[in-house]
Amino acid sequence: MPPRKQPPKPKPKRTQKQSGPGAPTICTAELTRQFAELMAAGNYLETVAGFLHVSQQDAYNWLKWGAEGKDATGPDPAAYRNFFEAVTHAERQAEVRAAALLQRAGQDRVVDLPTDPSKQFVQGDWRAIAEFMARRYPKRWSKAERVQQELTGANGGPVNVALSWWDGID
Repeated sequence: MPPRKQPPKPKPKRTQKQSGPGAPTICTAELTRQFAELMAAGNYLETVAGFLHVSQQDAYNWLKWGAEGKDATGPDPAAYRNFFEAVTHAERQAEVRAAALLQRAGQDRVVDLPTDPSKQFVQGDWRAIAEFMARRYPKRWSKAERVQQELTGANGGPVNVALSWWDGID
């Protein structure tokens, strides 16, 4: 009788350290700097990502991973944390800058106009910056005049709708 074959021994499971790093992240210090600079100018993350040829999902992942303290692959393990800190700081910079512009725009002032060297009085107009602030930071800057309506039928049930046609239509 031939000897029985032994079943193969199970291979040990690979741990994260044994599996090796993946491809290096494209979230570099230079890309983070560009992101932060454009965000500080008041741009939306989606707009900046598209402008810099980065997928929106990657940018959102980097923010999430940075907030969680996750290490990046490649030469800079702190890349995601640096991205998170730079982008959130840039968003705050944009709001602070816009608030300062709003204050300045609302002030009456005298300015030198290039076409006429004499001083000109300019009345402040804060509406453009106020609109920007309300749209960019609605929780803090939009008007609280929001109305929400909910329609219900009898006893809180659904609304019954009956359609009828004109008798004179052929």
